[in-house]
Amino acid sequence: MSATDYIEREFEAFVDDLFELLAQPSISATGEGVPECTALVERLCREYGFKNVEIVETSGQPAIIARTRTVSDAKNTPRILIYGHYDVQPVSPGEWTTPPFEPTIREGPGGNGDKRIYARGAGDNKGQWFAHLCAIRALSETDDLPVDVTLLLEGEEESGSPNLESVVREHAETLAADLAYVADGPIDTSGRPHVLMGARGLCYVEVNARGPNRDLHSGNYGGPIPNPAWELIRVLDSMKDKEGRITINGFYDDVRPIEEIDREALEAMPFDAEAVQAEQMWRALPTDQGKATWRNCSTTRR
Repeated sequence: MSATDYIEREFEAFVDDLFELLAQPSISATGEGVPECTALVERLCREYGFKNVEIVETSGQPAIIARTRTVSDAKNTPRILIYGHYDVQPVSPGEWTTPPFEPTIREGPGGNGDKRIYARGAGDNKGQWFAHLCAIRALSETDDLPVDVTLLLEGEEESGSPNLESVVREHAETLAADLAYVADGPIDTSGRPHVLMGARGLCYVEVNARGPNRDLHSGNYGGPIPNPAWELIRVLDSMKDKEGRITINGFYDDVRPIEEIDREALEAMPFDAEAVQAEQMWRALPTDQGKATWRNCSTTRR
């Protein structure tokens, strides 16, 4: 039996297990359901082919590290690290047609008959990493899994990942791998799966603008007294030029230009800017340069 045949045979059982996972709350911001979810994830990892499963306690919500092989068994085997997160965001009941922790299958928004699973976490991120579990189980039960897979599931991604760095540092040897893979993003606009060769990071900066020491009447002081709101606008506007490049000194010092082979691959990918614009209900993309910047993402951090 091939792995594909195995998946087809076990498909309904896989869906049942996924529904059990989606029905379990795991809100990192409040802690609701997190202990129960970590226990459930640990059990699923063991049932789906992981030999070593460890719940890593942190000062916040725990992480889970699982490996398909023991260290000795995986000595000369290529290693893949898969990242995901089992926590979800808090819910606003008014945003849901059906209860967020009662998974349901119904037609998607496209009106083309496609069926989707609706539940908190189905698309961010329980559904993605659970699909990896299904693949690992299918390969392990049929063609034999050709690589050693390490799974890192975080419990605080939706709360800013405050303890992820410490988990990675403390378990660096266990998490060492030849390839790291993250499935936590949208489907391509063409409707096909895609593989991103990099991801943008985030830089948080807090800027405080202070004005006069009391509230002033705009009729008397609106002209000569600087307005903190406008000063913030001026500062923000100065951070990019008309071509969309960041003007902060030193920002590009450790950024390498995109390689020609990568640019050719980007140009070959199907992309309909007008369709995306219509779907997102934008009046217009800023400029042709803006379209090119969005499409090509011309620099990558080292």
